[in-house]
Amino acid sequence: MAYKVSLDSDECMSAGRCIASAPGFFVFDDDEIATIDPSGTQPDDAELLKIARTCPSGADQAVRRRPRSRHLTPHLSSRRRRRALSS
Repeated sequence: MAYKVSLDSDECMSAGRCIASAPGFFVFDDDEIATIDPSGTQPDDAELLKIARTCPSGADQAVRRRPRSRHLTPHLSSRRRRRALSS
């Protein structure tokens, strides 16, 4: 998935839109504040974006995940590579 969910419980106003859109993933805690149930199934990216956009308090946010680097060694510019090979 390209997005992960960020939920700010201090901003949540308990409207319940996220819970209605993704029951089982978003749940109310004992104080009626939305939280994420890690055992729930995360909605797809399109649904996450829709939920984040319709959250009245802005507590739900869809955050783009950073791609992991495919290179295990630091990348050298071609100039640095030539310099390293010539010495």
